Amino acid sequence: MVKEISGTDVFQDTVLSEDSRLFSRFPTNCLATYRNSTDYSEGEVFLKNASAQGLSFVSKDPLYIKDTILVDVDIPKSHKPLHVQGEVVWIKRDEEDLWDIGLKLHNTRLVEMSRLYDPQSGSLE
Repeated sequence: MVKEISGTDVFQDTVLSEDSRLFSRFPTNCLATYRNSTDYSEGEVFLKNASAQGLSFVSKDPLYIKDTILVDVDIPKSHKPLHVQGEVVWIKRDEEDLWDIGLKLHNTRLVEMSRLYDPQSGSLE
């Protein structure tokens, strides 16, 4: 389903099925900051899950399909944040006026994204 807001801003309410993903997502639980290179806005987000090709996060602020976003993920137990860049591919508003957002990374980053994964718990360290 596609919602039209303000006559021009289009949001996509659908997410790719797990069957169409090349890499499995794993749950995460950390804060990150973003910079939107389209309109230069900035903000904080809560990272929900990740894969080698994408991120899903919650934001108080809306982002738009095709926006290019730079994300700095604060990784627990690490002094070095994870820096990724990608394109917003889906966005969905929830009942609490928060935005669920899907970001497709511009480059597949297996080694870098593995810093988020804890094999014992199946989630963020």
